[in-house]
Amino acid sequence: MGMRSARLRTIGLAMFCVGFASAGSAFSQSRPFTFRDAEFMSPDRGLQAAQQFTIVDLPPGLPIGEARRRVQRAAMFCRPAQGAATVCEYSLPIHVEGGVIGEDRWRVTLIADNSGALGSARVDHYTVGTPNPQ
Repeated sequence: MGMRSARLRTIGLAMFCVGFASAGSAFSQSRPFTFRDAEFMSPDRGLQAAQQFTIVDLPPGLPIGEARRRVQRAAMFCRPAQGAATVCEYSLPIHVEGGVIGEDRWRVTLIADNSGALGSARVDHYTVGTPNPQ
């Protein structure tokens, strides 16, 4: 009976570990997108995730105020609208020993249509400054 009990505990522990790992991966997949997260992905993967965000979370016809809130929840700062365009940005300084050499920037531009709803959204990713000093 002692051997069977130990085997059942081992099976139970294995099932718990599999369940825990599955729950962990489900949590990471359901986590909302942020530009902070995209910053730490590979450049191609980060841009792909940002583009997917604009396609899925910022569909044409969405009220512009809601589009702005969604972009802000993704860790961006939005400037007041200038005409039909609202520009939102996220930036992170690029550091080297002894100082800052530039910034890595993400920008989402929200364009309102004639009715004031979101007509389109565009994401850009670029570097300002010297990315690789020699």
